[in-house]
Amino acid sequence: MRKIVLFVVLLVFASVTFAQVSKTISLTTAGNLSVELSSEELNTITDLTVIGNIDARDFKTMRDLMPVLAEIDLSDVEIAEYNGTEGTSIQGGSMYPANAVPEFAFLNSSWQGKHSLTSIVFPNSLTLISQNAFMYCFGLVSILIPEGVNSIGDVAFYRCDNLSSITIPASVTSIGNSAFSYCRGLTSVFIPKGVTSIGNGAFAGDVSLIYVDDNNSYYSDIEGVLYNKGQTTIYQCHASKTGNFDIPFTVTSIGNSAFQSCEELTSIVIPEGVTSIGSYAFYHCRALSSVIIPKGVTSIGNEAFSNCS
Repeated sequence: MRKIVLFVVLLVFASVTFAQVSKTISLTTAGNLSVELSSEELNTITDLTVIGNIDARDFKTMRDLMPVLAEIDLSDVEIAEYNGTEGTSIQGGSMYPANAVPEFAFLNSSWQGKHSLTSIVFPNSLTLISQNAFMYCFGLVSILIPEGVNSIGDVAFYRCDNLSSITIPASVTSIGNSAFSYCRGLTSVFIPKGVTSIGNGAFAGDVSLIYVDDNNSYYSDIEGVLYNKGQTTIYQCHASKTGNFDIPFTVTSIGNSAFQSCEELTSIVIPEGVTSIGSYAFYHCRALSSVIIPKGVTSIGNEAFSNCS
């Protein structure tokens, strides 16, 4: 009888502990989220909808003071500019532009992402997702970037392992270094025609097939592999590539991190026209057993073949 009672008590405790707690709050003054919520609310809210005005201080509250926060709806907020030391930066930054997810929004000072976060809805006024914003947010499943965003910062979504869906809107012109690196849940990414800059290793370690709008003037793809428009530089091969890979004869340059973590790639054929191999180009290609570097290569970057065990 005691065992049955104990089991029921534990079951009730578990249901209370993991119960979904939703809250909608209206903020007139940006920076006030932490004082408008009680200590109990901060510790128990799982689904938060904010209306009104917020800034980098409110992102810090969501990141550091709300341990079980999973779903965030910011569709009806205005993100205000903030200049001060109480924002999200863990590297001493103090300037946070308006209409931007701030740097380190959900990456704390211990370099841990907000693992509880599963989804976030942005306001339509958003123009920038800053560097490191969602780095190591392992629980993030899907995200919709609104039209109007023009830049996605360096390592913005790095190691969001469970991110399975991402839509890059036509307004985006710049994707930062390692912005989506090691997002292993992604299966495909579409680069719209307006993108003019994709940073080093933006999709390194991804299984994503990368497709490019035919009207893009800077980039192109062949079977999900990313090249420049003239296909003289190969920028990114998807990590799901297996066996042998023949680089097209038009290629003269292998970009930084182009084949990084293509762990099932066993051999590579580099055409005679190639003159440079970038840093980390074949980093962590563990199964790579054969590569012939042609005589025209004059430059091989740092750690180009490191960890090719």
